[in-house]
Amino acid sequence: MTLYPFSRIRNVILAEYLDRVEPIRQKYLHDDHCGSRCPCHRNPILEEQFKVSRYEDYQKEIDPIHTKMMGLLEQARGAQCQR
Repeated sequence: MTLYPFSRIRNVILAEYLDRVEPIRQKYLHDDHCGSRCPCHRNPILEEQFKVSRYEDYQKEIDPIHTKMMGLLEQARGAQCQR
């Protein structure tokens, strides 16, 4: 069995995390939702409400991925300490 340095394992896990998160992040960008004629671009209160509701939806999709990847990092760090 080949043992890899933690930094290499961490980089692989982080790359996988970014590959999974980036499409979700792109989906929730404000400008993807509406064009410049959207009233929320002219009304700061509406824009802020929109950002908050979109952020909550974004977090719901990201949290399971984040939890899984952090668990993998902890396992890798634990395996590194046992060597």
